[in-house]
Amino acid sequence: MRKYNLSEKVILFSRILLNFIKFKRSPHNSISEIEKEQFKKIKKILIYAYNNNQFYREKFDKFGVHPDKINNLEDFRTKVPFTTKDEILANYEKFIPYDLKYKKDKYLIGKSSGSSGEMLTIYHRPIDTYNYILGRYRIFDMVTNYTPFTKVFYVYTSPFPASSVMGFYPSYFVETLNNIHDTKIKILNVNPDILNIYPSHLIELSKIFQEEETKNLKLKAILVGSELSTQKQRDELSKLFNCKVYDEYSSEELGWVAAQCKYLNYHIFEDLNFIEIVNPDSGQLLENGKVGEIVGTNLCNYSMPFIRYKQGDLASINYKKCGCGFNFKVLNNLIGRKNDSFVLNNKVFSSSFLLDLTYNLILKLNLDIIDFCLIQTNKENVIMQIKKGKSFTKSDQKKIINYLSSYFGNNINIEIEVVKELYKTKKGKRNPIISLVEQK
Repeated sequence: MRKYNLSEKVILFSRILLNFIKFKRSPHNSISEIEKEQFKKIKKILIYAYNNNQFYREKFDKFGVHPDKINNLEDFRTKVPFTTKDEILANYEKFIPYDLKYKKDKYLIGKSSGSSGEMLTIYHRPIDTYNYILGRYRIFDMVTNYTPFTKVFYVYTSPFPASSVMGFYPSYFVETLNNIHDTKIKILNVNPDILNIYPSHLIELSKIFQEEETKNLKLKAILVGSELSTQKQRDELSKLFNCKVYDEYSSEELGWVAAQCKYLNYHIFEDLNFIEIVNPDSGQLLENGKVGEIVGTNLCNYSMPFIRYKQGDLASINYKKCGCGFNFKVLNNLIGRKNDSFVLNNKVFSSSFLLDLTYNLILKLNLDIIDFCLIQTNKENVIMQIKKGKSFTKSDQKKIINYLSSYFGNNINIEIEVVKELYKTKKGKRNPIISLVEQK
């Protein structure tokens, strides 16, 4: 993502100040107050989508749905159709912001492969991202005493648009692809209060940290996300780093969905998303406690609205009285799709590292790749399957091989396959990172 410019920073800061108290109070509101506010935001985004987004206008007209006919949450659940990633990709030119062609520079860009590996470019108006900034604040504040002077260290795909809020809430960044020993040194030098990292990369870091080093760190909390991890894994890592490891659940399309509090309950951020659980086959809304597919409506992104969007992951929802005082619903039985790791030249490449490696083919090398799947077939062979865009050339295939070889080693054979359909597992699932080598 590009950095915020000065005018965007001023607007964002003012919006954060104006909404801060309301945002802090929101999780403690009554259930009726929470739902009333949700519907108010749903109605607003439905009207905007119908008037400004060709994809939704045609879709709603096809189903006989008009925002004026949606008068409550029940109407929304029963009358508004689902949206899928495949549907968006097939109608992408109608889905993107109407003024993108001549005002592209005004947007922030995100990339999503999600659990399926389907690549999707998502645009955000910078002035709307104050919701995500406040959401990040909430996540940290849920697990520790988060102050304007708390230092956060990110090990992530790319830096965020700002490294502080007017000098407060400082953050530090290093790429996931950075040498892991150098990453350790940088963490030790900063000595952060909070570490934000992929779980698979945290596991790799845990192997090179000495016990005395973790004691000297004095971390208050570690936050993991974007990959599947178990509570058992997080508890084991908590012992190694002498602080609690908490999980968050989010996606590029929906933004912040849920995060663990100190009582380890995943509270849904109901002021940022409207989350439903449906039967994956029939689409029928499921009652509380029943496991089904997550369907979300992002209440913040007007540039590219995601309305009743089928996320693909499974979970259940419950109302639960929590010791943290939040009245937001709780997400249970969260089941995401787990990506594999590779072992090449006796070196382990975590799933987060591999995913960022493939992302950089698009983000840094600017290759016209629509979709991808990275497959390890044996201990010495890797296949990169891609769906190419119009400007992708044969010379780009060589660039991919050279780039991957610089990380995997020149003795690893790398094949490039340009395909129409990407590899699926025996169960018919699509993952962006797959190892056919037995995982030990």
